[in-house]
Amino acid sequence: MKFLHSLADQIHWSLDNIDYQTKSNDISWRIIFIRLLASINTLLTQRVQKHECVNISSIKKIQKQKNSFITNDDDNDTNNENSLHPSSSSSVSISQQSFHDEDEDKIDSPDDHLTFIQQQQSDLSHLENELLQSNSFFYSIEKWIETFIYEDHSFYDENLVLTSILTCTRMMYVSSILCSKYVDRIFELSKICTYPSVRSALIVSLGDLLLRHPNILEPFTPQFYAQIHDKDLSVGETALCTIAILILREMIKVRGYISEIALCLFHSHTPISSIAQHFFDELSLRQRGMALFNVLPDIISRLSMNNICSIDLFHQIISYLFLFIKNDRHCEILVKRLCRQFKQASGDDRKRGNIAFCLSKLNIKTLASYRILKENFPNVTEQNEDDYDKEEHLAWKKYLVPVLNDIERRLKPTELNSSKSLSSSTTPKRKLDRLS
Repeated sequence: MKFLHSLADQIHWSLDNIDYQTKSNDISWRIIFIRLLASINTLLTQRVQKHECVNISSIKKIQKQKNSFITNDDDNDTNNENSLHPSSSSSVSISQQSFHDEDEDKIDSPDDHLTFIQQQQSDLSHLENELLQSNSFFYSIEKWIETFIYEDHSFYDENLVLTSILTCTRMMYVSSILCSKYVDRIFELSKICTYPSVRSALIVSLGDLLLRHPNILEPFTPQFYAQIHDKDLSVGETALCTIAILILREMIKVRGYISEIALCLFHSHTPISSIAQHFFDELSLRQRGMALFNVLPDIISRLSMNNICSIDLFHQIISYLFLFIKNDRHCEILVKRLCRQFKQASGDDRKRGNIAFCLSKLNIKTLASYRILKENFPNVTEQNEDDYDKEEHLAWKKYLVPVLNDIERRLKPTELNSSKSLSSSTTPKRKLDRLS
């Protein structure tokens, strides 16, 4: 803190009555001021990291201590039950005893760790209060930042803008009150700031804030994903990489806006397309393919909307993603969901055409998938006058008859004949409503 105050004295802080726009033209003054802001940023970062590292370490030690207590109780029960087998019980107790002896000096009592965690949390609360107290040094800096971030930054030096905004986001990380106060402006700056380096740095900082204050940042999820399509390719690359890392490390949940990442699969900028392809490659390996499978229907639905992407790009994206669908059961479920989406896309020829393309790209190799598609094809002879929808029937005939014909060519004739005989023997009326 002495170092910070010495820097403040050199620039004649406080700036309450100083025209800092004029002062910022003085190179020596600007360098000292940037150093002051960077030092504040570093100090806040170190305090937060110290709290988080100690907190996590203490929690792990408490859990380990509790597990050792549980193990001791289990050993006592085992010794009582196996008193007639001294060799087995002694071998267990010796191994457990060596384990406890080894860790005895490393682990204190749980109460000590809990007290230490509470102390660390108290220190962090004290730091947050210091940012908000009107007589503190940090408060005067925060008040200057409050004025600065709402100005036109094109008139200021890039390094000054970058350091000031990063200091603001670090204060937001410490204090939820400041986070709520500035989050709107920070997202606005991530779009309109004239300096690409500042927009890139803001994206990384917003990723940190999303982990620290998820409830505050969650309403801004669309704006967060929108940074992928920044006019500057380096900023878009940073945004895509940040979001991909957060999702793959399970720090944030995969939400409906994952279609924004799918749009980057065939981006003209090779680094962006490589990141997107690597992301879906990794996602396809998670949870035995379920992680990617669960988001596919939403990706298809969003990309099928008008003006989202061209038809050719849609075909490229779907062809790439469907290469990961190798499980027959996943294929069957996708057929059901796509049939449901086809029905709901009444009057939208483009979306129905896209869904038909998806069905044609599925590697349907089982009779079960074929029957699902066949059974949900509207049959005029099985529908009464009230149920018959001419537009829907014509749409199925236009888009899905070619898909059915292609699947029939792939299936074995014996399997196909058995499927047809089975469907002809069943007389109940089948309608698309069974899937809704």
